[in-house]
Amino acid sequence: MPGVSPADRTSDVVQLLGKNGYWKPASSYKGTRLHAVCKMASCKCREGWTRWGDACYLAKKEMFIDWLSARKQCQQMEPTSDLATITSAAENRIVFRLAGGKDRIWIGLNDWVRDGEFHWNNRSDGVEYTNWFRHPSQRNSHAKDCAYMTRGGKWIVSSCRQLGFYYACKQLLCGRSSESSPTRRGSDRVWRPEDSVRCPPGWSRSSPSAVDSALRPSCFSRPTAAVTFAGVQSRCRAQHPDADVAVIRSLEDNDRAFLSAGALRP
Repeated sequence: MPGVSPADRTSDVVQLLGKNGYWKPASSYKGTRLHAVCKMASCKCREGWTRWGDACYLAKKEMFIDWLSARKQCQQMEPTSDLATITSAAENRIVFRLAGGKDRIWIGLNDWVRDGEFHWNNRSDGVEYTNWFRHPSQRNSHAKDCAYMTRGGKWIVSSCRQLGFYYACKQLLCGRSSESSPTRRGSDRVWRPEDSVRCPPGWSRSSPSAVDSALRPSCFSRPTAAVTFAGVQSRCRAQHPDADVAVIRSLEDNDRAFLSAGALRP
């Protein structure tokens, strides 16, 4: 406030009360240390990637690239990116289309862990969907351990050292694991949209309010450690580079921040 010294500014910030979600004036000039809830826009695919469902996809053309090199390229693009896993016919069509319907498109399927048992990118979980052109049991060499997509979207197992022409990468939104955590149950007046795929792990998602209908949904963090108001922004940025101290624009935002701070309540 112009003309008022810092010593006189006794109530220049707002505190969200953990008991009921109401607001209370507070001061940033007394060294008060409070917890904070951070907020960021919900995740979206980076430029050049295509979103489908809860993941982002990118197909790259690179002549004469083997499976291991293709996987390394995917992993270097994003922290949780890898050669594409494919779990349905619809996803298979998407990946094939993104690669232009071409031949020799490396995907993440391999049997490196145990010969004859195919898994996605060396994980131990099973393969529910397949689209083999020729079943791996019919291969004429056990040195063929990696799969690529051929014309028509069919899969062929080949030597991992064979040179392909394309590779397909996949990254779950916000780098989440494929396991969804249960949504917190609270007051019946709280709108609980699906928050399992568009926010970083441990964050919850709200949807745009009628006032902010042009904005993307927002993600709210769990409470930070207690810190002064001057240091709270850096705490939020430490959790995610796109995060800021929560700005409350609607009743739903207030409810979501209140629920996110639930870990502080007895």
